[in-house]
Amino acid sequence: MLIATPEYANGTSGVLKNALEWLVGGGQLYDKPVAVVSASPSALGGDRAQAWVRETLTMMGARLVPDGLLIPQATARIQDGRLVDGATVKELDELLARLYEAGGPRHEAGRPAA
Repeated sequence: MLIATPEYANGTSGVLKNALEWLVGGGQLYDKPVAVVSASPSALGGDRAQAWVRETLTMMGARLVPDGLLIPQATARIQDGRLVDGATVKELDELLARLYEAGGPRHEAGRPAA
């Protein structure tokens, strides 16, 4: 699963927060690979929003892909709903590749995947 969020009022959007809170007790994300992308017009790229989402997903038992993607100065990198910054596109491609790998067969200790 890929979760993308803007930073809003030093956190994530109320819509995403509400959606995750509805899933907290259900186990739907338990042991599921999840990558997080956050964006902000600030120089920090939505780091506070991403921290909140990652903390919540950890509590829910999701398998977080390390090093999500922060998109700083998002208004210059995202135009008309499209990611236009080449370096950020490359970083997103790399994150998606890590998410794809995380969703592949799991290895048991000492045994290769079938």
